[in-house]
Amino acid sequence: MNPSRNYIGAVLIAAAGIIFWVFAMPAYDDIKSLKAANEERATILQNRTAIIDNISKLTQQYQERASDIQKLSYVIPSSKSPAELVSAIQDIAVKNGLQLTSLVLADQKTDEQAAYSTQPVDMGLVGSYPAFKSFLESLEKNIRLLDVISLDANPTGDSISLIGFRIKANAYFLHN
Repeated sequence: MNPSRNYIGAVLIAAAGIIFWVFAMPAYDDIKSLKAANEERATILQNRTAIIDNISKLTQQYQERASDIQKLSYVIPSSKSPAELVSAIQDIAVKNGLQLTSLVLADQKTDEQAAYSTQPVDMGLVGSYPAFKSFLESLEKNIRLLDVISLDANPTGDSISLIGFRIKANAYFLHN
């Protein structure tokens, strides 16, 4: 056997090993890291798909309940609307045979933590007791939420059948 042939074979095997370690192993490590990154992105894609599905379901539920949400906005308006409140109270008073003598809508500091704010309302009314009782029933059935806090009644000097009523109440509205 030729000793130089053995050396050439050994050198070629050594060169192949070095080439493998220099070129093939980094490529193998890159492929391994790319495979891990691909699996991570697949997990992120699954999570985002699940989130989009949840958003679609919530949108569908919102659309199914849109009429209920609209009704709720009539009960508790999204903004302070004094003109609408004055108009509603005046209309209820007239329909029940009472005269609205005074109406004060006070400003109250709002708590930013709460989901809603209150607006104090002070009303003065004159009329008969049955008309006042009917007024309170109409106020209770009105779509706009009003909580009566206090109620005072005093006879007026004009007539025995006419009574002066003073109501303190709270109206509600949502924060913007």
